Amino acid sequence: STREGSAGQSTHSETGRATIPNVRLCGPESVSRTLSGAPEHSSLAIGLHGCTKEPENRKAVIEELRIICQSKEPSALIVYGSDAYGVLDYPRELGIPVHLHHPDGRQRPSARRAAC
Repeated sequence: STREGSAGQSTHSETGRATIPNVRLCGPESVSRTLSGAPEHSSLAIGLHGCTKEPENRKAVIEELRIICQSKEPSALIVYGSDAYGVLDYPRELGIPVHLHHPDGRQRPSARRAAC
């Protein structure tokens, strides 16, 4: 939302630390309010975990990624989830680096301990 985008920008200006906005659309009609606070030509984070599991969702995810790439022209995408079913093909075809982070699943890496 616009408020979330503005909050991300103010966090950066207040702390001096770089922030990476997490963007996700709810269909094409949400573009104006969802992407208004996200910077152009910057890294963007996108959570896709579980979003492409159902076949009917895949087309929507691909279209939303197309809209994000066309409107914001990100310098990179940091994606949490899966790149199954070609959902990240379009950004890659544009030459946008995609940094994919798979969910842990049911196994915790041996170097990471459970929170106490």
